[in-house]
Amino acid sequence: MIPAFVVAALCLAGPGIADSSEFCQQEWCTMDYEPHCMTDGTIVFGCVGLKNAICHEMKTEQTNWTPSQACRPSDYCENLACTMDLLPHCLSDGSIVRGCHALKQAVCTRNLTEQIAWTPRTSCLPGGYCESGVCTADLIPHCMNNGVVVHGCSDLKQAVCQDGMVENRLWEEGQRCLPLFYCESNVCTKDMIEHCMTDGTIVTGCDALKKAICKDNKWENKAWESGTSCEPQEHE
Repeated sequence: MIPAFVVAALCLAGPGIADSSEFCQQEWCTMDYEPHCMTDGTIVFGCVGLKNAICHEMKTEQTNWTPSQACRPSDYCENLACTMDLLPHCLSDGSIVRGCHALKQAVCTRNLTEQIAWTPRTSCLPGGYCESGVCTADLIPHCMNNGVVVHGCSDLKQAVCQDGMVENRLWEEGQRCLPLFYCESNVCTKDMIEHCMTDGTIVTGCDALKKAICKDNKWENKAWESGTSCEPQEHE
């Protein structure tokens, strides 16, 4: 009988080992939970899962895959079938693409990988972004998830890497910078705070402010102070 550590070496070794007939003949397996990507795009976990997939389900492992990458079928780029969606995907260069077709082009043509741990509520950052001290000396505005605009690479990096904020990549200069998912959320405080809109009207409370901004397309004069006159003005 071959010792367990030998089987472990076979199970976790490099390309060409895991799918060999010798691997399937081994009696023992380590109790690990290492992920393995198969050529059909499925992930199995541990030596036991890998052995079952290879020896019983006749699958093959993609031995050049790493857990930081999405596990896709080996014929992903050759298969033209794609869903007509606009789901966002964060890529290894820090860019966001929307939809199956854009993702496939990025992966198959531009040789990028998808950051599978990313969600739309977190910043899509290129690899090593926060670790790098390099920053351009610009004053480009960026809208953050709390509705605040920061200017320049240095302030953006501090907001994202140190303060844990998320940049609203869909925002464009000239638009109002709203907290992330502000209009989509039904959550609102039951306050009676007054807000001056740039058309010279005053609304009271969170619900009224949200209605003015999201439904009536009004802008808030954030420089206004309660008790002073609310005058019409051009919004920036």
